[in-house]
Amino acid sequence: MTNQIFVVIADGSQREWTDAEKHLVSQSPELIEQLLVWLENSLSDSCWHPENYEFLQKLTKPKPEPKSFFDEKIEIPF
Repeated sequence: MTNQIFVVIADGSQREWTDAEKHLVSQSPELIEQLLVWLENSLSDSCWHPENYEFLQKLTKPKPEPKSFFDEKIEIPF
């Protein structure tokens, strides 16, 4: 199935990855790294389906830290 993921990018079919393919990608840090390298080298080729691009970007963006109660500024009106 990993080969299918790369074929979708390389053949210009502009097909969105299936749920099974997305699951495989999300569970494999090595595959994510390979896809990021491929993305850097092929983004200008317009081979990436926008949904696949966004999916990969969501996987690689750092997650925001949860806000702590103490992080918020509380104003006391007196």
